Amino acid sequence: MSRNMKISVALATYNGARYLREQLDSIALQTMQPSELVVSDDGSTDETLQIVREFAQRASFPVRILAKEKNLGFSDNFLFCASHCEGDLIAFCDQDDVWLPEKLKIAHDRIIEDGSLLTIHKQILVDENLRPLGEWDQGITHDEVVQPLTLDLIRGACGNTLMIRSELIHDVPYQDRPQQPEENHKPLAHDTWFFILAAALGTVSRIDKSLILYRQHGNNVYGVSARTWKEKLAHRIHINMTRIKERRDFYLSFTKIFSNLAEKDSPLKKQADLAEKVYLNRMIPLSMMIRIYEAKGIQNRLDAFKRLHFPRKYTKNIDPSLIVNGHTCEELILDDGQKIYREITPAMQQAMRRGSMTAIIKDAIFGVICG
Repeated sequence: MSRNMKISVALATYNGARYLREQLDSIALQTMQPSELVVSDDGSTDETLQIVREFAQRASFPVRILAKEKNLGFSDNFLFCASHCEGDLIAFCDQDDVWLPEKLKIAHDRIIEDGSLLTIHKQILVDENLRPLGEWDQGITHDEVVQPLTLDLIRGACGNTLMIRSELIHDVPYQDRPQQPEENHKPLAHDTWFFILAAALGTVSRIDKSLILYRQHGNNVYGVSARTWKEKLAHRIHINMTRIKERRDFYLSFTKIFSNLAEKDSPLKKQADLAEKVYLNRMIPLSMMIRIYEAKGIQNRLDAFKRLHFPRKYTKNIDPSLIVNGHTCEELILDDGQKIYREITPAMQQAMRRGSMTAIIKDAIFGVICG
């Protein structure tokens, strides 16, 4: 196995005195000790900082408390904290959980063995007194290495289960992250930001084991809740152009982020160039769907529909060296003259030849509803 990598623990706090000692003690009991604990407090008015300072006096590793000029809020506090970490790997830590002793060791070993950018794991849900309530598996069914660009995400994994390579914080400015789609213009959460970056720029390791006790109580910033079946059904059938536009802007923002990264001297540069093209191709169908909706008159709407489902009649071939995932792209000329590139995969070619009847019916209904 490769050499051990230094681990920073990024702990964001805010009025967490009630449960903080148990969390700190569980870090101290890790079988693989971190190289540092970095704490970013967001203006606590209780005994949080006093507890951290007392812990720092007896910890076997350095504890740094960051100074800030203003409160940042939950996600930005974590991002600020992570940006000041000096380790090769960064593990995110909530103030009210309890880590099982092997958490850092297992995550560290997997990220090295798999060569991944990020690891996630299962967690045990507990009440405020640490009584088990069940397990949150985050969709993990077995140990797995997820290959780049196979996940299409707008939400990420739970932040307290993440360990990342430091390149994700140091090479990609978190200030550039877009808003969270479908969340009333909230900035993208830190865990979603890192999970999307890792899933696009490298592999993700899924660990089929619970490594923390995830405490559920009335003051959680993010707890576990589930939609009712009625909410799930309404979410699936409701046609909301605002939601579609937010998703389009989300993909476009990441296209620009990956484009900027591809121009940097970074180990992520090559994969960023590929990610840029893939995210652009994820954005195009949404953009064309919006054009169908916004087009005035039946003929203009029909033309927009044809552009979405029969792009070969509206495109011209370009340099065949331009490829995505080994597939030729074609240049698509939008109504405003903008040139964008769409990946033409064998599956897409086959769907185009068949006429994509399912999509025709779907968009016909869509057009009637929106018309």
